[in-house]
Amino acid sequence: MELKFEIATSPSILRVYDDQVWVVPYPGLKNTPEPKGAYLAGLHAEVVTQGQLQQRASAMGLVAGGLLALAAPVQSGNQQVVLHITGPGTDIRFIPGSANRSMMLKLNEAASLINELAYARTPQPL
Repeated sequence: MELKFEIATSPSILRVYDDQVWVVPYPGLKNTPEPKGAYLAGLHAEVVTQGQLQQRASAMGLVAGGLLALAAPVQSGNQQVVLHITGPGTDIRFIPGSANRSMMLKLNEAASLINELAYARTPQPL
């Protein structure tokens, strides 16, 4: 397992290996979430805001409930940036301590790398 990329920011550290991705607690902090990880095959990563994730969850609930809602995005006030990694049985969220331009570039670089490595490890149809 070779480390390909890392972002260390309180309260978590994102580590991308050649075949896995992990979000682990920053050393020395109390009351941090448990480490979460997954193999890369079948995963997808994107940089979104907490507000966008909440809107998606609400929309999925409406669709599952038999209702269809079409609406323009609403400014929710919760614009904390998240690197969201999803796949079969996987929902990993990396929330950095800051969301400045430098961090946004790192998050986008991490998302691109995760998607590239995941695609290479996911069986493709013939």
